[in-house]
Amino acid sequence: MSPLRILSLARRIITQCLRDKRTFGLIIIVPSIVMALLGYFYTASTTQVVTIGVVNEDLGLGSVMLSHDVVDKLREQGNITVVELSRADVNQSLKDKKIDGAIIFGPGFTEDVLVDQTVYASIVTEGTDQGKSASVNMKAHNATIAALTSAMQGGAGFSMNLSLPAMPAGNLTNTSLRIGVLNQDEGLDGIILSDTLIYELLEQGNLTVVSLEGPDVNQSIKDKKLNAALVIGPDFTRDIYEEHAVNLSVMAMAPDPRNISAYQQGLSLLSSKLQNATVAALSNVKKNDFTVNVDSSVIYGDGFAMLDLFAPYLLGVIAFAFIFIFTGVTFLRERSFGTFERLLVSPITRSEIILGYMLGFSVFAIIQSMIILAFAVFVLNVKIVGNIYDVVALQLLVTLVSVNLGIFCSSFAKNELQAVQFIPLLILPQIFLDGMFWPISTLPNYLQVFSYLMPLTYANDALQNIMVRGLGLGDVLIDIVVLLAFAVVMVALSALSLNKRLQ
Repeated sequence: MSPLRILSLARRIITQCLRDKRTFGLIIIVPSIVMALLGYFYTASTTQVVTIGVVNEDLGLGSVMLSHDVVDKLREQGNITVVELSRADVNQSLKDKKIDGAIIFGPGFTEDVLVDQTVYASIVTEGTDQGKSASVNMKAHNATIAALTSAMQGGAGFSMNLSLPAMPAGNLTNTSLRIGVLNQDEGLDGIILSDTLIYELLEQGNLTVVSLEGPDVNQSIKDKKLNAALVIGPDFTRDIYEEHAVNLSVMAMAPDPRNISAYQQGLSLLSSKLQNATVAALSNVKKNDFTVNVDSSVIYGDGFAMLDLFAPYLLGVIAFAFIFIFTGVTFLRERSFGTFERLLVSPITRSEIILGYMLGFSVFAIIQSMIILAFAVFVLNVKIVGNIYDVVALQLLVTLVSVNLGIFCSSFAKNELQAVQFIPLLILPQIFLDGMFWPISTLPNYLQVFSYLMPLTYANDALQNIMVRGLGLGDVLIDIVVLLAFAVVMVALSALSLNKRLQ
């Protein structure tokens, strides 16, 4: 085997690809455009303005008009526009996309709240945009709770400002929460108000409260045994009586970009239960001017935007897909031009031809993969907590799998159209089942089996652990071993298919 002949063949492939403008565009320009568009989409989706229509038919009770308080709280929230409507205009405004949702207050809204202690309000959304529908429901729900909490406290005189972290979307629904409580409250002269708060939390219903010890908090959230953890400090009761302040800390994981609707619903539900429990716990405290402070923290992804959380999936999927297309089409063109026949009459051996093609395609695949990574880091400013070189190593491993998969599939195609038809067969199922759009654990069991047979599942898991959680290569060793196994299998299959073509 001659390394010079292998390098010579690889150099010919590289030179030929560089002269082809279409190939140059596929390698450099197209991935950059796709990354830019996706970057804009995930950046814009987190800052979108929601327009809510308000139908206010509330007749009030005397001089009290609680619906006005709810509307005022709506306007105080960010990225929201409030417009007034009549009930007859709601459906048409939604159909014309003039509003994203509407909240309707009936004639007896204030009376029902003050007399019957029951809230009746209707929220209507258009329904085709899940993100905006969830946002409308969350903003309306939070505004209602904030307004009614302030009104019902009346002379109690404390304001409530809850700032909660992201809720993990794993198995979360909008009707059930599993909350851990780390109670460090030392009380004051035998009074321990934290016990009352926990009791009132349990009284909320649809809530499981688990007692935690100090070391258990982070690990329980990491293991997804809990949706969140409530930490009550040692001076909780003392701060209430002496400082007139309620200090709590809520811990959770970063939001799951694949299920924003569940995250927003869970966040709204937790906010509601904490506020109700705090109000109930403080109802017998004869103090005024309380301020409720809830500090938030996250274990992973602190300060991350939606794009930062989704970037690991984009890097793996885009690199894998474009490298597969490039390798498959270019290799097919080599066959169509009769290159193999001319190589067979030269001194180069079959094994040298196989290695030469792999090396030539791998050079461009690596360049393309590095362009995608560089665009994400330097243009889109994607945050990477872990080591950038670990990300590079994983990208190279994904490249090796994709190149040889492209060579293998191309040997079964007779023209470029047939080569492209492998995309819906091999690429799209991986995109939908690799955990990019929804957690694998939420898929039916038979689909989970297919998910774990696909290389992108392990590539995305490893990239997310390094880029978001800050782990190292040693922590994702299982993913690396599986990807190496895929790479070895793909190299063997591509070599066999190429060798068969040369015979």
